[in-house]
Amino acid sequence: MAIIRTTFRMSQRVLTGPEGFRLVLRALREVLPYCQFDVVQLDRFKFAINWNRYPRSIWFELLHRPEWHDKLIFHLASSLAESDPVRRMAQQAHFARLATEETTRTVVHGTILYESEGTPELLRGAAIPQARRYGCELQVDAYTEHLKRNLRRGDTGDLHDPQRELYDAMLEGGERLIQT
Repeated sequence: MAIIRTTFRMSQRVLTGPEGFRLVLRALREVLPYCQFDVVQLDRFKFAINWNRYPRSIWFELLHRPEWHDKLIFHLASSLAESDPVRRMAQQAHFARLATEETTRTVVHGTILYESEGTPELLRGAAIPQARRYGCELQVDAYTEHLKRNLRRGDTGDLHDPQRELYDAMLEGGERLIQT
């Protein structure tokens, strides 16, 4: 039973703009409550976050209270990891512009702890379906490797048809989203 730190990506697949951003944050709060997200990607632009700007408890509190998600987005914008002040200000302006555009797609990159025996079942049975209810796609690198190993061994018991599930989710669209 090995415990490792692995990377994940949570992306909004149904909504865009500020609503999509807030829905990604709600999904993170419900699906991966103790995650550490290091990068916020708005459209194709990645913004690294400096977590040392505020105590960890403040970030945790902002993530776990949906009514404070707008404040969390503001704190993310003011906590970009760029060391040069002039470039950081330019990045903050770009972040703010993208975060408020109605067509912006949001992806959050981060890390979680992954235990080789229990986490695959937890992801398959609860976390990935719950993320889909928020219109999000959750990708966990260690879980992807786990699925690849099983496929090479010929064990398809863990595998599901992600293309079919994505198609079904697109057909149902917003009907499956949890109301905000």
